[in-house]
Amino acid sequence: MALRTARQQPRRLSTLIVSNADNRLLAASFLLAMPSQLGSYFGGSIIYVCQHNDDGALGLIVNRRSDTAFAELIAPLSAAERGNDPGPANAPLVYEGGPVEPGRGFILHSSECHYDGSLSVTDEITLSASRDALAEIHAQAGPRRYLLALGYTGWGPGQLEREMQADAWLSCEADLDVLFDTNIDDKVSATASALGIDFSLMATQAGNA
Repeated sequence: MALRTARQQPRRLSTLIVSNADNRLLAASFLLAMPSQLGSYFGGSIIYVCQHNDDGALGLIVNRRSDTAFAELIAPLSAAERGNDPGPANAPLVYEGGPVEPGRGFILHSSECHYDGSLSVTDEITLSASRDALAEIHAQAGPRRYLLALGYTGWGPGQLEREMQADAWLSCEADLDVLFDTNIDDKVSATASALGIDFSLMATQAGNA
């Protein structure tokens, strides 16, 4: 059963992706919003690309907090799914993955766990939308590393390529330590620093252009 908030109707992850075999190009990359996007929805964001192929792309913003708390996310789980476990001592952060289907839940996680309908992004990273995954995370029996998100960012055929050509995004290989372990407010600066880029300086220059 698909992971969703109480208001969201179930929908399989497979309806959003084409196939595991056709995942290429910018998949498993970070996209950093260039300073030209400041003031827009994506300004200041960093996106992890989960799939990119001829039919478009799908990714999750990984540096924006959702207004939804973990307790609200697990509210639709039944008592049997929750079991007797009180849940993690420190409630996991829920991210705002993007503007598309903001009530739909996703779990980006390490690949030692796999669930029905999961997408293998790489050998190390999997994208799931399973209640089983959420229940296991609540029971502290799920994947070792994970990120919870509501909503996603999507591009149609050729759209991301056009945005890249317009210098809307800077792409680089995703650092898994940044993805899962770096403070949410430091992910952009950590990634930019690793690339030798000062985004604050670029933003100032863009503002003076």
